[in-house]
Amino acid sequence: MKLVQSKKKWVSDFKAAEGFVNDLEIFLEFVKEGEVSAEEVANQYNTALEAVENLEFRNMLSDEGDNMTAILQITAGAGELSGR
Repeated sequence: MKLVQSKKKWVSDFKAAEGFVNDLEIFLEFVKEGEVSAEEVANQYNTALEAVENLEFRNMLSDEGDNMTAILQITAGAGELSGR
């Protein structure tokens, strides 16, 4: 069931990103005709870019084991260099 929900989330997020990009294309046509401001185009661009970048980031972390937790240990003083 978890796998199905994950796939549905991928599809819905992809469709949303695709819609933002399609809207951006329409905005670009409207800006040529003076019906949409450059600011509105920039806002739509940022929205589309964020949606695509979120998909790319999730794709980078989609390999087996990437959903597992990690432990990070920082040891103070390890690897210090002498100033001599």
